[in-house]
Amino acid sequence: MKKRSIGVSIFGWWYVIGGILGILNFPLMLIMRMMPTQGNTFFMKQFTGNFYLFYVLVMTIVSLITGIGILKLKQWARKLIIIICVIGVFYSIFVSANIATHSSEFVEASMSSHTMPKDTPPETLAAIKSFTQAIMIISMIAGMVFGVGFAIFVIWFFMRKSVREQFDPEKFQSAIEQIK
Repeated sequence: MKKRSIGVSIFGWWYVIGGILGILNFPLMLIMRMMPTQGNTFFMKQFTGNFYLFYVLVMTIVSLITGIGILKLKQWARKLIIIICVIGVFYSIFVSANIATHSSEFVEASMSSHTMPKDTPPETLAAIKSFTQAIMIISMIAGMVFGVGFAIFVIWFFMRKSVREQFDPEKFQSAIEQIK
């Protein structure tokens, strides 16, 4: 019988739970898509568009299946988790760059006449917009760095020899026999 390490178990359950939460969250994303938005901003289009919803649904289902495969020590799941992380790195960079180029549009929409007092001096309004945009870009970069860093860590973890051996029954069995 194969034995999996604590790290493999943690990642397996991480992807199973993430997949379940993603599936439970998907109806909310569909509801958001149907809601009218103020000015139909880039951000609402970005996060409720057809491609994004399709991407989220596919990656959620694949993550759930991969997590189950990881827990069962299936070799295809180890390879698939690496592929998922590589796709995630590129997608994260693409989306972050796209958001950064449209951050001023989001700030403009959020600083409409409905959210700011009518007597706000133009200089103050400009400073608030500039500060909000800077915070937004810094937050987005921090999120991207964390996401990409996590994906690279997962790739590194599942490419380690000791982890690969857990997914290959013959190599794993010979390693156990060497320990005995």
